Amino acid sequence: MNRRFTFVFAAVIAFVPVPAAMAQAPAVPDPATLKLASANALVLDATSNELVYAKGANDVTPIASLTKLMTAIVTIDAGLSLDEPIAIDTEDFDYVKGTRSRLGMGVELPRREMLRLALMASENRAAASLARTYPGGTDAFVAAMNRKARALGMTRTRYADQTGLTA
Repeated sequence: MNRRFTFVFAAVIAFVPVPAAMAQAPAVPDPATLKLASANALVLDATSNELVYAKGANDVTPIASLTKLMTAIVTIDAGLSLDEPIAIDTEDFDYVKGTRSRLGMGVELPRREMLRLALMASENRAAASLARTYPGGTDAFVAAMNRKARALGMTRTRYADQTGLTA
């Protein structure tokens, strides 16, 4: 009975004419009334490419997910063995923000698994271990991240670490 009622209701609604005013695209809400939890947001109209809403769009912000993507790119570009085992070391701990991790001290995984964890779980210790074991260490890794960003045309991007957690 409930399905029949739903079907009849849907059929009736389908044939009710929609007033022209309602058929137009919905009005854009007043940005001042939007309550977004995110610190940064940018919304563009996909058709006209016009700005609809911006919040902190030009603020310098560490974005951990994008940083992890660059960490993966630099790791893969280095051509290092993905089968090489890497052990979590005290250098891989996050002393800046104190983030938690599933990877304890001494856990050893192949570079390929550290890469997967850095990408799929945004695992900071995995990302740190990838940078630490890069030829020249973490400083060389971060320098490679910045070179890659410039090569990709990311002119307003600057990496300070491999996790996106830098203060």
